[in-house]
Amino acid sequence: METVGRSKVGGPARLSTVAPLPRAGRGGSGGARFVQPVGARLLKGLVALPIPAVEGRRYRLRVWLKLDRLERRPKGQPPGLSAAVRFIDEKGEAVPYRGRPWLFGKPVRAAEWTERSLEFVVPRGAFAFEPAVLFTWYGEASVDDAEVVPAEPPDWEEVPGQGLDLHHLPGDGLDAKTREELTDTARRLSKRLGVPLPHPLHYYKYPDRKTLRYLLGVKGDVHIVLPDEVHSILPVDAFGIARLLADRGWAPDLKTPPLLSRGLAVALAGRWLGEPPEKLARRLAGQRRLPSIETMGLSSGTFYRVHPAAAYAVAGAFVGWLIDHFGIDRFKTLYTSFGTQEPGPLFAERVEAVYGVPLKALEVQWRASLAL
Repeated sequence: METVGRSKVGGPARLSTVAPLPRAGRGGSGGARFVQPVGARLLKGLVALPIPAVEGRRYRLRVWLKLDRLERRPKGQPPGLSAAVRFIDEKGEAVPYRGRPWLFGKPVRAAEWTERSLEFVVPRGAFAFEPAVLFTWYGEASVDDAEVVPAEPPDWEEVPGQGLDLHHLPGDGLDAKTREELTDTARRLSKRLGVPLPHPLHYYKYPDRKTLRYLLGVKGDVHIVLPDEVHSILPVDAFGIARLLADRGWAPDLKTPPLLSRGLAVALAGRWLGEPPEKLARRLAGQRRLPSIETMGLSSGTFYRVHPAAAYAVAGAFVGWLIDHFGIDRFKTLYTSFGTQEPGPLFAERVEAVYGVPLKALEVQWRASLAL
């Protein structure tokens, strides 16, 4: 197997100095130890030199870890002793991974050597990644034998189609009728958005969330990889296909608020958690739990602070209402009007500029429609 980057611990330390110890490693070999006394500044880490990366490619970080002694677990800190990865662009600036600066692996909490593997896919915009081991508790921990390798691709079976290629694991294929429904859904969404399908669109079907997370290193039911891949646990994932097409054709390099991007995908899919988004939003309204549209539109942070079951349903219901009342062309104008930064207060201004009505007034009208 090709080795992309290999480093015996004791190499470059970016966050703090962690000295190599001659007999700290497994079997008496060389290793390194974190010492974090109570009262010291938290977050010690060992970060390797950046490794050039291929966007959309999957890698695996493997390392041996041991929690020698735990004194205290500070509140609000990431989970203890973990492998981690940070992504950077060509300028050396951090590239968030699903909205967070670091991707953490499963923490080690045992006083014996434990091997940890962290698989991940390089996100869009990343030029390189920095593999690391972070220790955010008070106490002592040891680390040894870290390496990064390309993750071995799974044994996918491919079913070529007309404009859409289905990929599935052995024993998890789709019947002819479902494959036809999948292709028809992709064509319908392509026509609705006015975005041509990739040639071809690659649809990866996973048997469950656990398998998707293991192979991709991300949580959830669906993950898209531009320019042409949808990875999903669903036989037909209209939400994922809509997201891919909108990101690809409408705003590939813009910071469109999740309220609009996720809302569009839910609206076009027509269902969220098995029900129409309008029905879910109406239920939330009846329980007086309907979140503010204006607040959700400010940034990714304000959107994801709302429970996903509510955030996606409300976004889909609101965007669907906008499209039904004002047309998809005007919504596209709003969708593509944002730059490369979070909109913040500009969100309400952009909405009013496109629709000629203050956002608060639009939200009042939409809420009133839920009562009908």
